[in-house]
This record gives sequence, structure tokens and C-alpha cells, in this order.
Amino acid sequence: MMRISIFLFCLLISSASCSGSTTIKDTSAIDSEIAEKESENVVNGGLVYFANSKLPDDIAIQNPYIMGALYTIYWSEVEREKGEYDWSEVDKFFKNWTSAGKKVGIRVIWISTGLWPHEVARHPAPEWLWKDGAKYHYDEKTKTEIPLFWDPIYNEHALRLMRAIYDRYGKDPNFLFVSSTPGYETFPCHPRTAEVNPNFFEEFAQTKDSQGRAYSPELWQKTVKEWIFAVSAIYKEVLAFVSLNRGGLSPKEDYFQLFGEYAVEANAIVGQNGIKASSYLNANGGRYKLFKEWKKKVPVFQEMALASGNEERQVGTLMGVMEAAVRIDTDYLNVYAIDVLKGTKGYKDYDPTYEEALKFGYEKLQLKK
Repeated sequence: MMRISIFLFCLLISSASCSGSTTIKDTSAIDSEIAEKESENVVNGGLVYFANSKLPDDIAIQNPYIMGALYTIYWSEVEREKGEYDWSEVDKFFKNWTSAGKKVGIRVIWISTGLWPHEVARHPAPEWLWKDGAKYHYDEKTKTEIPLFWDPIYNEHALRLMRAIYDRYGKDPNFLFVSSTPGYETFPCHPRTAEVNPNFFEEFAQTKDSQGRAYSPELWQKTVKEWIFAVSAIYKEVLAFVSLNRGGLSPKEDYFQLFGEYAVEANAIVGQNGIKASSYLNANGGRYKLFKEWKKKVPVFQEMALASGNEERQVGTLMGVMEAAVRIDTDYLNVYAIDVLKGTKGYKDYDPTYEEALKFGYEKLQLKK
């Protein structure tokens, strides 16, 4: 029965995003001094292009309603050899966008799934980590190496990578923000893996790190908190953001609010992946209230569930997504690449209704600042 419950949790976790189903706990325990830091976060807000290597950035850069782009990197591609970084692709992207007056955010993909279409998703961490003693769970069904984010060897070197990113880009005024999200959206593994392996969660929970520790709620909470604060300590002059999810391994573990409060306490942006046209219609919803409360202290960052029009996730129209973003009063909205391109003159599938939606989002989220 436990196995079935966990599998169902995997299938439901995505649909829970932005649903407003989280029960609110008392947030008064958050240190009142955090409010004083609000003035330190000078943000313009606006629409962010979710970069896709398979789509033409040169056209998206020309869109006047996009303030910048979010660029994702795999650790295994930028540090193939220990201590030797290959920034060539990141540098190129950074130069192209910033030379056009745009800003750039960076996200490291720590945990992925072999169900994704690119081979690197099966090996998100560099091979030398395992030789150094860090442990990982290998899922045979998806051929994926899944790091144990709480492993101290893994954690130490991952934090070193975050310092290296800061050393290279942190002083650039066009560096928008960096993801300080541990795991996969604060989740210790990617839930989709269980779609093809019903035993996945049970197997993952038994895998031990380099200190002989398997997953536990207490260990994961400690790991998440320490990571968020450690990254924020490095990026004192740069915004960091945390993409929230339920966060725990079992259906009983819902750390959405807890991890959100960690982020607020660390003065990081709070957000989540999953906004669609039907999001935040209920002003009494748990997550609606949480984001409204957190918004008083730190910026809010929302990410589209998938490209607009996706029927499986019922994303709805791009204009509908923009209206949802306005309802929750987000500071930043991460927009799928294809949606930006369709709203940009010169793209082969240009659609004026997409441009109208982007213009609406720009006026409501950026110009209002």
C-alpha cells in the first residue's frame, strides 16, 4: 500500500503546483528583522526568457518585452575535470544577452531524469565526484545517476561550484539572479522517475551516502536549510531564488511552507514552477496567501508549468498565464522559449496574440515597478 501511495504522490505532485492546497501555519516565527532587508532587494521585475538550446536566442533577444534570460547548466558539462571549468558556452550566452541590454540568470541542474530527451540528463554530476567518494543512486529503468544531495562530499564540491559561478559573474551588474534551489525543486530526486519504476522511491530511500546515511525527513530538512543559507551567504550582492515544491520523499512530507520560510529568512526570492492560466484564482488558497505574505519581505518568482497551450498540464493561453502572474503579483515570470519566440516579430511562427500577451505582462510586471 505504501508503494502505491508514493507512486500516486509522484503523479499528483505536478498538478499540485499553484493549486493553493497548502495549509498555512503561523508565520510569525520568522525573524522580524527580515523585513528590514526588503529595501536591499531593489528589483525591476519582469518577464524572463527560459532559454532552450534548440531554439534561436538571437530572435528572442530582440523582443522588447523580455528583460533577460534564465540559462541552465549541467555540472557535468562545466567541470568535467575537478577544478577545471569550461565557461565557454555560459560566457557566449552571457555576452549575447548583456550586449543587447538584457540581464542573465543562471540555474545549475543538480538532479534530473533519464526521461528527459538529452543524454546529459542521465549524468548531471561529473564522474570525478564518484571517484572522490560521493555516492549516488542509480536507476536502472531510466539509466540515471541521481546524486544524494545530502552527501557531504557532493555538497562540498557543489558549493564550490556556486562560488566559482559567483567569482566569474557575480560582480557583473547584468547578472540577474542565481538559483539556490537544492535538489530538484527542493525535492531529493525527480518524481517522474517513478513513472517507469514503481519501486523507485523505496529503492532511493535505502541508498546511503558516503557517511552511511540514507534519506530521512530530518536529514533532508537540515540539508535544504543549510544549502539555502550557504548560497545566500556567497551571493550577498546578487539575488538568489528558491523554486519550491512539496520537498519530501513521501506523501506525508509537505515542506512547501517550511522551505519557503527558509528562503525568506535567507533573504532569497521565493517561487515555484507550475503557473498556468487557472492558477491563483482562489484568494483563500494556501499558496496564494503564502506568496502574498512572503511578497512583503522578498521578491516572488513564478515559472510556467510548460509552454502555453499544453493540454496535458492544462497550461492555457499565454495571456491567461500572464493574468495569473498578475493575480499573484509576481516580480519575475519565467516564460517558455517558444512562447517568447511566437510573440517576437521575425520568428517564422510569429503570432500577434502572443506579442499582445507579452506586452501585457511587461506593462503589469515591469513598468509598474
